[in-house]
Amino acid sequence: MKARMLLLITLLGLPVLAAADSTRDEPPSWGQLEQEQQQALARYENSWNELGPEQKARLLRAARHWRGLGPAEREAVRKRLQRWQHLSNEEKAQIRERFMEFEGMSPEERSRIRNNYERYRGMSPRQRAELKERFRELGPEERKRLRQKLRRHQQRWREV
Repeated sequence: MKARMLLLITLLGLPVLAAADSTRDEPPSWGQLEQEQQQALARYENSWNELGPEQKARLLRAARHWRGLGPAEREAVRKRLQRWQHLSNEEKAQIRERFMEFEGMSPEERSRIRNNYERYRGMSPRQRAELKERFRELGPEERKRLRQKLRRHQQRWREV
């Protein structure tokens, strides 16, 4: 008897739970957005209803992130976005591919690459120019070996 009662309660409760779950996952309409969200997403106002739920969720996360940025960080993001918009489709595809390769790396490998990148960013323009010049001064065979080594690393990243 208890088992039947539990089954009955479960079956009667499922539609309610399913309805509650589906409304929770449904992104808000444009009118339901907070004013600050609408300001951050203003360029999507006319197309908001045509966007899929995943796109809306991604944009809402970006707007939430944007809200937490300071003025200097926002300006840096604007500049990166402008640079991105001026890239060709081929360049964007290459960047996406490299990003996916990076995401596929082990945490140790990603950490090593981040550290090297930070070291490079910390260099003065003169030091960067010297590093580039040292690469140019390598003989053709040395440059070839270095490029092959980089390709092997990239290939390993793709296989991971």
